[in-house]
Amino acid sequence: MARDNRIVALAFSVGLSSISTTVLAQSSQPTGPFDSTAPGNATDRLIADEGVHLKVSVCDHVHAGMAAIGLGEPIAATVYRRAGVVIDWTNGCEYDNPPDLQINLLPDRMTPRALRRLKVFGFAGSSQTVANVMWERIEEAAIERRMAAGYLLGYVIAHELGHLLLPPNAHRWSGLMQPDIDFHGVQLHDLWFSREQAALILRKVQSIADRRRDSIAVASN
Repeated sequence: MARDNRIVALAFSVGLSSISTTVLAQSSQPTGPFDSTAPGNATDRLIADEGVHLKVSVCDHVHAGMAAIGLGEPIAATVYRRAGVVIDWTNGCEYDNPPDLQINLLPDRMTPRALRRLKVFGFAGSSQTVANVMWERIEEAAIERRMAAGYLLGYVIAHELGHLLLPPNAHRWSGLMQPDIDFHGVQLHDLWFSREQAALILRKVQSIADRRRDSIAVASN
C-alpha cells in the first residue's frame, strides 16, 4: 500500500483494465457525508434535463450487504448523472430481464489467480458487459483510512463501469479514470469524468438504449 503523497502506476495486461490500490492519499480524516447535489468540476452543467437510462445489476457474491451497496450506488449514480446517464439499479445475481451491465462483488478467492498478486480494486474489459470489484480489498483500504467502505465502493464501481463504456486504454492521470485511485478525491467526493469522457459515455449508453428499445419492439411484434 502506497504512503501519503506517492503515486505508483500499475501496469496491467491480458485485455483488462483495473484500478489499483496504490494511491495519492493526502489525508486520513474521516469522509464527510455524501451530498448528491454538490457541484462537480469537469462535467458540471454538462447534463441535459433528461438523462439516458442504463440498467445495472450488482451481484453480491461476497455478502457485502445492502448497507455498503446502499452507500455506493448513489455515489456512482451521481457521477454518471453528471455525464447525462441515469442508472437504474437492480440488486441480485438472478433476474428475469437481463441488465445492460453487471457488477460482480467478488472475494479474493473468486478472482483470477494472476490478479491476486496485483494490488487492484477491480477489473473490466472495454466493450464487455460485466465488471468485477474486489470487495475485501475495498473494505481493508477503507478501514485503514477511516472512511466508509461504501463510499469507496461507489467510486470503484463508477470507475469499472467506465471501462465497460469507454474505448480501450481509458486510464487518465486525473479524475475518476486514474489507474491509481485518489483517496483524497474520494474523501472530498470530488472524482468525475472529464467532459470528453462524459460525451463518449453518453454516446455509448445511447447506443445501448437504442438497441434495447429495438429488441423490445421486435419482441412485441
